[in-house]
Amino acid sequence: MKKVLFFIIICFFSCTVQAFSADLRLLWDAASGEVTGYRIYYGTASGSHPNMIDVGNTTSFTVTGLESGTTYYFVCRAYNQYGESGDSDEITWSAPVNDIIAPTIQITSPTTDTYYDTNLGTINLAGTASDNVKVSDVTWENTVGSSGIANGTVNWTINGINLVNGENVIIVTAKDSSGNISSDSITVNYSAQSGNISITDVESISPSNHNVIIKWKTNVKSNSMIEYGIDSNYDNTTAIDTDFTTTHYMILTGLQSGTTYHYRVISKDESDDTAISNDYIFMTLDSNSTWNNDDILIEAEDGIINTPMQIENDTKASSGKYITVPSGTGIAKIPHAEAIYTLDIRKEGDYCIWILINGLTANNDALYVGVNGSFDRVFPDSWGNYLWVRVETVNNSGNYIHHLNKGINHIAIGHREELARADRILITSDPNFIPDYDITGTGDTTPPGDVTGFTADPGPEQVALSWTNPTDSDFAGVMIRFRTDGTYPQNYMDGTAVPNGNNGKITGSPGAAGSYVHSGLDPNLTYYYSIFTYDTAGNYSHTAHAYATPLPTPPANQAPSISSFSAAPNPADNPRGNINFTVQASDPDGDTLTYTIDFGDGSSSTSGSSVTHAYTAQGTYTAKATVSDGQGHSVDKTLQIKVNDNAPAKVTGVKAQLN
Repeated sequence: MKKVLFFIIICFFSCTVQAFSADLRLLWDAASGEVTGYRIYYGTASGSHPNMIDVGNTTSFTVTGLESGTTYYFVCRAYNQYGESGDSDEITWSAPVNDIIAPTIQITSPTTDTYYDTNLGTINLAGTASDNVKVSDVTWENTVGSSGIANGTVNWTINGINLVNGENVIIVTAKDSSGNISSDSITVNYSAQSGNISITDVESISPSNHNVIIKWKTNVKSNSMIEYGIDSNYDNTTAIDTDFTTTHYMILTGLQSGTTYHYRVISKDESDDTAISNDYIFMTLDSNSTWNNDDILIEAEDGIINTPMQIENDTKASSGKYITVPSGTGIAKIPHAEAIYTLDIRKEGDYCIWILINGLTANNDALYVGVNGSFDRVFPDSWGNYLWVRVETVNNSGNYIHHLNKGINHIAIGHREELARADRILITSDPNFIPDYDITGTGDTTPPGDVTGFTADPGPEQVALSWTNPTDSDFAGVMIRFRTDGTYPQNYMDGTAVPNGNNGKITGSPGAAGSYVHSGLDPNLTYYYSIFTYDTAGNYSHTAHAYATPLPTPPANQAPSISSFSAAPNPADNPRGNINFTVQASDPDGDTLTYTIDFGDGSSSTSGSSVTHAYTAQGTYTAKATVSDGQGHSVDKTLQIKVNDNAPAKVTGVKAQLN
């Protein structure tokens, strides 16, 4: 009897494209089974592959002569002497275009002319750019000053280019993805205003016991000076800051605590025209203030704010304002300064720095905070509220102590993710101080009550925690933290948060029951838990405590074992004769066992440890016994069964008898 064997060979391949000019290299995994070689089929329409290349028995090949700018579709097939496999997954590739065409660019605002006169110290430009493929970026340079990158490409803008007296040649350059460039330029003639300097937006910022920041603006670039004293005679005068700017920022130091001061600001422009402000007042903090004498509180909007960072309004913010970058700015992967704050530290020492943040979502909550040039990436542990976050010296270092020198230090804020909000900055010399949402006491600083009935019940490598929330109407949730050194966490920053995916925070309703199972624990340790309640204003309670030691995990269930699997008679002389099968097995856990026997001839399996079966044709069969314990474990054992087709035995004892 002839036996015909049919083989189906399927070629699975993952194609790696290494393209240069109009050549393409294809690679694929070796097909299973007997393989003589491979063929590549391709064409310019999906599903249609009229061109074929026999590449031999190799798993890579470079296709050459492909037409630039054309999209190709490839499949691979394996073949041997019996035939060819089906198609692999289709690979799509577009031959690159050899782009030598430069983009075009035009300045359209404030004029399309090549020369422009202004008496303002800065200028904004706008324009358009285009390319046969794509404009990759637009850059600019003032040949007598600064340079940078424009916002946008096809329609681009450049804001706040600083000008110097006289002619400023500003060159704007467009570049495409192939490196082709073109430029447009404008000559801006800047003449400083004479006799028209004015001062606006004068304000005092973050007065402490001995220091204050004074900030103002001028309509033209000018220098900075302040006269100040305990009355309008202004007995004191600062040195002149000779940096010509329109945004002015100076610090008064060595002030008396708890004292009212008068001050006025003075600016002189590059034409020696002078402006003097009206009289203003500020009051330093009293020496008996609850503030530490070395603490500094800064509103985020009171720094030097640079594009794209901007000031926005929010009634929930501490002073009704916060800083952020708008939607569409994107993620910044490198720390940078978009808001800058100058600190006058009265005493050299170690300080903790906190920033009040509001993250709208998990994708809009991260900021960079830099202290004297070293940046940390900070984000709150929940979203939708203003929350205080401590700043590390270096990101992920775990060190929150910043050593600040006496005198001038700088803090910078930059966005990591768009729409993340910064409200306030706190610098404190008390390492144990944890600010409430409103640390000045003008809002809600009363925490909710503690939970009741806080219990910790041990289980196998876990502890089940349960409690009842307080009934405060502004209750928002709880935070659970733990330690294993024999002490309870002392505050909501101490210890380790339970790993619930929300930094240990669990939201709930006033008066409702709460629970959490802390799993994956070491039964050799005792876990000490503190549960802190917090309200919608971000105030935290003192806490409730509980502890427990997890139980060890019981031994795992073990699989059964088969001691014997037999059949009789074996071999059998003829088909259709009964064969008795017997299975013997045991289970170390005493589980109830079930038995199934597959006779290996395509018939239905039979349950039981002792069964009978008749084969219908001669041959050799592999029977299999399967024993299961009902706990997810099963074992198998096989047995070869031979069924012969022997002729009948010779007839004997034949006799004849007469009637």
